[in-house]
Amino acid sequence: MNIQFLKYVVEVDKIGSINKAAKNLHMGQPNLSAAIKELEKDLGISIFYRTKKGVFPTKEGEKFLIYAKKIISEINQLESLYTSNENSPIHFSIAACRATYITMAVSNFINDLKNKKEMTVNFNETNSLNVIHEVANGNAEIGIIRCQNIHENFFISLLKSKNLIFEPLWEFKMLLTFSEKHPLSSKKKIKSEMLKQYIEVVQGDIKISAEKNNKNLNLYQTSSQSISVYDRGSHINLLVNVNEAFMWVPILPENILKRNCLVQKECTDLQIITKDILIYSAERRQNSYIKNFISSLKKVIDNIPTIDEGFLI
Repeated sequence: MNIQFLKYVVEVDKIGSINKAAKNLHMGQPNLSAAIKELEKDLGISIFYRTKKGVFPTKEGEKFLIYAKKIISEINQLESLYTSNENSPIHFSIAACRATYITMAVSNFINDLKNKKEMTVNFNETNSLNVIHEVANGNAEIGIIRCQNIHENFFISLLKSKNLIFEPLWEFKMLLTFSEKHPLSSKKKIKSEMLKQYIEVVQGDIKISAEKNNKNLNLYQTSSQSISVYDRGSHINLLVNVNEAFMWVPILPENILKRNCLVQKECTDLQIITKDILIYSAERRQNSYIKNFISSLKKVIDNIPTIDEGFLI
């Protein structure tokens, strides 16, 4: 089997177009089409089906592409072990839950790179199930998932079934967050019952059925009134501009709270304990970029003040 052909189909799957993939691969479209057909003939399957809107993997193609991506990833890793120097191209992919401290770690990791002239860093912020999928399929070299303690056993079981290595990063308490204009901002004690009359901002794509268990993974919701968001920027704007809105989030940096006139408080009768977990495949652990990123990640976590210290991060 021609390894170059594997790279071709992985690129086509990534782009969803043979024409655009050919341009990225610096080759003619007819040559790329011929290579894919030759590979399909050797395998005895159709990897893609063609439509007016682009190409999409068949069921057999999806299975083949999982292995193809892992093979290409391992070849790239093997090459980096023996050709690595300050001028070597840098390719690194991360899939993670949405969190400010992770973005800070990615920024520090990039700032510490010696060669940025040929650098491709993919940083995909998404929900935990998608993170696991990306790492298991070889699309991401490392992942960070977030789960509440009540769901930890489910996630650990899922990670083991995917043959992924995992280790806890840190555990923290979710806090109620709202505008200084919110009716609850002046309350010294807040109980969960008081939240029902207000509008809760929730991460929309956390509401995912937990596969066979068919459980709702979002336990943050404590009100029947809600606004679903799908990125980290929207929720701050909503909390600032919707006076009756609140959200369960980790501790925010004090400067962000002051800048946006936000307040964070504990709920006296409800504690939502959450854990962030680092995941990767067994063969990726020795990758130097992974080691550097993990080191950057842990440095950021080590500098996170606690609530007891009187800071909100």
